Amino acid sequence: GVQRVVGATSEVTLAALAHGTPNEIDVAVSALRGAEHRSRVSTFHRALELSQRYDSPEAQSRARSRLLRQAKRAVEHAAGLVAEVQYYLVYCGDRDEAFLTELAETASNAGATQIVIADSQSTMTPGKMKELTERIVAAVGDKSEIAVHCHNQLGMALPNTIAAIAGGAVQVESCLLGLGDAGGNLATEQFLGFCVHFSRDSSDDPFFPPIKSNSVLPEAASLAKEVSRIAHFQIGENQPLVGERVFTCTTGIHQTSLSHLGHTTFDPASVNREWKVALNRHSSRKALSAALLNAGASDDDMKHTESMNNVFQWMKQQP
Repeated sequence: GVQRVVGATSEVTLAALAHGTPNEIDVAVSALRGAEHRSRVSTFHRALELSQRYDSPEAQSRARSRLLRQAKRAVEHAAGLVAEVQYYLVYCGDRDEAFLTELAETASNAGATQIVIADSQSTMTPGKMKELTERIVAAVGDKSEIAVHCHNQLGMALPNTIAAIAGGAVQVESCLLGLGDAGGNLATEQFLGFCVHFSRDSSDDPFFPPIKSNSVLPEAASLAKEVSRIAHFQIGENQPLVGERVFTCTTGIHQTSLSHLGHTTFDPASVNREWKVALNRHSSRKALSAALLNAGASDDDMKHTESMNNVFQWMKQQP
């Protein structure tokens, strides 16, 4: 399978994930044969110091020393085989920041081209993410790029990713539709949507930094639906940007506001969609009138108060 991807591409960087042992790294590199010059090995080690087996201060110290040695060995080994080596700092929300910084420095000095801050259990907040990112950026300098990988169990993948960018991260990891283990990962189309709608040339908000993006948002949204079909992954009706009902207004307060506030909201045309008004018992008279006019009714028809009241009362009885 990997060799088919190698043969079908010529310019993109190929990445293979391997546990941080020389043997597993060798297996990953062998799958990438013929494309080593444009390949990246992504590697990691378990957070040993979080195990209950290392609950004493002495055991903690031994576990951390072991991880530092393992990281150095793995990165140096991979760096001699492929063009890029990416080292994951896993479970960052549960680990000591000082040790994570030391681990990042060790991997960077050993030749890691990217250091990934991974919120593996979705336990970080934007403030904590920004602080940790700034700390690691300052520690490794320009030796390695800093990346961010966020899970979404608590719906924090997007804000934590933006916080990491504000802290100096230059690479974002995401999946279309947020596909991933457990609560999933950052949804690519949602991140691109953020870039399109919120990014600007200057910003005073540290959690919403200007992000320049040659966005392929319409294509990403379209591809997300194709991924849903192929993977048999059901898209929620209200899933941002791609859900069936995301751009459908059913309540009167929103329907009334849409006509004069629509230009301030996210433009559905960015994903090749448009706002829709669905009439039901929650809809307003104004929405009903607009729908009737769009359906071909005349201004004179709108003046028949009794008829309009009857239609409105009928609408209020609908689901």
